[in-house]
Amino acid sequence: MWKNRPPPLDLCSPLCLRPLLEEPVSARALVLLLLATAGPACYGWRAEPPAPEDLIRTRHPSLVRLTTRDGRRILVANPRMLGDTVHGWQSSPRGPLVDVPLAAIQLAEARYLHAARTTGVVLGAGTVLVTVLGVLVMTSVGPNY
Repeated sequence: MWKNRPPPLDLCSPLCLRPLLEEPVSARALVLLLLATAGPACYGWRAEPPAPEDLIRTRHPSLVRLTTRDGRRILVANPRMLGDTVHGWQSSPRGPLVDVPLAAIQLAEARYLHAARTTGVVLGAGTVLVTVLGVLVMTSVGPNY
């Protein structure tokens, strides 16, 4: 019974890669996958001293991360100052409205583009693209090339 069982497939064997290579994959799907996975890697958070109201009034960030004195972290999209309160949407423009008093804020952080990470993502994506194209070319040419 176990004697006729086929051997396990190696991840690098052509039999394992064949289903992946035979299925057509649109360029749009690959670009969307790359953007969805690489986008967050390009950004980081930077603490903005001294006061959250200065950050919001002068730089007008689209997203801030507030750490309250009790340790909670709140993402506020499109923050605005209303008196002594940070007002905006929690996590995204479609989230619930949130008001955080300045007295409750311990730290305010703004999102920024991380140049080193972005360079790494671009170089890594290029390497993956060249490798995939190389595999596709080598498998389509065959062993008699």
